[in-house]
Amino acid sequence: MKQVLIIDEESPYKDYIKEKLTTEKIGVETTFNIRDAFTRIMSVLPDVIVLNVSFPYPELVGFLEQKNSNPNSKKIPLILMGPPIESDQQIQLGNYNVIRYFAAPLNMDVFFNALSRVLKVPIPLDPTTCFLETKVSNGIIFIEIAGGMNIDKMAMLKGKISELIQLHKMQNPKVIVIMSALNLSFVDGCNLETLITNVIANSHIRPKMVKFVSSDSFTRKFVAGHPEFSDLEIVPSLDRVIFGMVTQPIESYNPQDLIMETMMNGQSVDEGLFQLRFFSETGKKPTAQAEIPKAKIAIVDNDITSRLAIAQAFKTVKMEPELFDNGSMFLNAVGQKVYDAIILDINLPDISGFDILATLKEIAYSATIIVYSAVSQKEVVIQALGLGAKSYLVKPLQPLQVIKKTVELINIQHL
Repeated sequence: MKQVLIIDEESPYKDYIKEKLTTEKIGVETTFNIRDAFTRIMSVLPDVIVLNVSFPYPELVGFLEQKNSNPNSKKIPLILMGPPIESDQQIQLGNYNVIRYFAAPLNMDVFFNALSRVLKVPIPLDPTTCFLETKVSNGIIFIEIAGGMNIDKMAMLKGKISELIQLHKMQNPKVIVIMSALNLSFVDGCNLETLITNVIANSHIRPKMVKFVSSDSFTRKFVAGHPEFSDLEIVPSLDRVIFGMVTQPIESYNPQDLIMETMMNGQSVDEGLFQLRFFSETGKKPTAQAEIPKAKIAIVDNDITSRLAIAQAFKTVKMEPELFDNGSMFLNAVGQKVYDAIILDINLPDISGFDILATLKEIAYSATIIVYSAVSQKEVVIQALGLGAKSYLVKPLQPLQVIKKTVELINIQHL
């Protein structure tokens, strides 16, 4: 049996990693800090060491020097995670058999892929499409789930909630879980139970302060049929609970204003040590710098100012933009040309951007699609992602921001 030693004092994802590896029949040993880690290394002689760097860099080097001083421990590879470090420090770590250093926030799928390669053992993750996002506003932890139920992401929630409570110093946290776009059935029962269990697992959370926003009949029946969930409340809309949970006086809020403030910003970075999105969903390539690919770009936008500005920006990085001011011309071109990426507006004069997305999905067109639109409603974002868009950018942005996202996603597609 392969063995992994986790050296981690208090990170919220330690338990999830341990449970995941144990499920895959990989032995896991843990220790809290580097002061007693060397003894554990010599007793276990693991196949790989996973180390959370929560201490100054000189202490890390001292530990690695001690590990290298023994020929048995020197050959054991390490995967490190921690705060960003300088490039010369990353190079130095290579002298100590450190094969990867992951800077926060950690993408779990990239981490497990690296661990799988070292161990030469598959560590599969649930491939189910799942949009999962957490935010804290007005003393409330908002959890939004759409697209589907991913068992790995449901399991990761326990650590993420604990992290948010710690980051925001929340004594009596309130939680709103928004599942309004989900229609579940009995096959989702295991995932739903994992979701609920992990939401209420933290000792700071009282079940009476947890609200689920869902009109799904299965969810209601499932919760009603489990006595341990009897204190949980399920409501059909966010408006029904928002006034009772904000920390400031009710008269200072309009429900829709609060919803817009907390839930409409779909481009915010997931805070903390690790992400609930996988790296292929964030569009962030897990390397220090993405290479600029040679690529053909279709820009479909009836706003001439936006269209020309983005096209000029693409030309500055030696990409080849082709411009379309309506959907019909673009779809005609798709049958004759191959584009590496498509920048698509939703509001076009002749064909809806959603119809274009559906057509491209039906023909399995391989281009990376980025929606760039002034429409910011969450349901629109979810619909676009569900139809195959890899990212949704809200206008207006600086053209170079659009270029950066396009480069990241094209590079990811070719990993």
